[in-house]
Amino acid sequence: MRVLFLTQGAVMPSSRFRVLQLVPALEKAGIQCTVLAPNPSVGGDLEGYKLIRPVREILRPLSVLSRLKALPLIKEHDVVVIQKPLNRFGFVAMERWISSQRPTIFDLDDAVFHNARNLEGIQTRRIARWAHHITAGNRYILEALKQPQKTSIIPTVVDVNRYQLRADPQEPFTLGWTGSGSNLKELILVKESLAEVLRQTNGRLLIISNQRPPQELEDLPIHFIEWSPQVEASGLAEVHVGLMPLRDIPYNRGKCGFKLLQYMARGIPVVTHPIGANAEIVRDQVDGFWAETSEDWTRALLELAASKDLRIQMGEAGRSRVQEFYSVESVVPKLVDIFQSLASSA
Repeated sequence: MRVLFLTQGAVMPSSRFRVLQLVPALEKAGIQCTVLAPNPSVGGDLEGYKLIRPVREILRPLSVLSRLKALPLIKEHDVVVIQKPLNRFGFVAMERWISSQRPTIFDLDDAVFHNARNLEGIQTRRIARWAHHITAGNRYILEALKQPQKTSIIPTVVDVNRYQLRADPQEPFTLGWTGSGSNLKELILVKESLAEVLRQTNGRLLIISNQRPPQELEDLPIHFIEWSPQVEASGLAEVHVGLMPLRDIPYNRGKCGFKLLQYMARGIPVVTHPIGANAEIVRDQVDGFWAETSEDWTRALLELAASKDLRIQMGEAGRSRVQEFYSVESVVPKLVDIFQSLASSA
């Protein structure tokens, strides 16, 4: 069986973790995979270059032209996977044509239908109607698309061979956060708690990101590591507790909690706001702590700072949970079943 994946861009997180890292296991299961990413990406990024926003905006339309190379390949494949809308300009002609030619899966791992201009909201609703199947990153997205009869929840997962269990680190006590620079603002929500905990423990905040922390966090003791594929897993070895604060807004309810999985796969206990998929991924007081108020955050972090045994216990529980429900091995058989079902019914 041949499956064509149309992704958002070669190095975009959704492409790397929902497609590229699955390809070896899919091919081992007998699925021949072709992955096509536009260059520039749908966001206007050129592979291998760091571009400022005005340049990316100018380049974004070229991603649509780059998509045209996919058209001759559609009929050479049994199933086509469309990852999010194929452009950010509101039109869906290509998705509609593809779904008329081959069984099509619409893969969505973010609540892009909540974006301010609503173009992607219109796109996602239309594509969801035409697609033969939908793979949603979490329950919130499944319910929002209102196509439950043809939607499967396929969480964003981690490769547990890359994210190995690490030993509890030496001092200094280190809180860790990893992710895109656009999400660094979420840390401001818990700044007071972080400052108090780091003061009491003489600790530090480690940030792994493609952007430096915002000015509002500069007075915290921060150790910054610039993100790259080489350090996204190894850099977490120094972290005692992983953080995922999150504002309770509609867009965030559609997040797939991927940074939690990165921490947990490495055996790092976590503290998070129990919003959206976060509350499904993390079992409160098992893999880490749910925390809603500043007092909750301070108490949870200090409890973990005080007990190495608790950190190890929760870290091992989190690692086991990722292996069972959020690993490559846990989702590939589900995807193979979906591909085979679609191909056989065509």
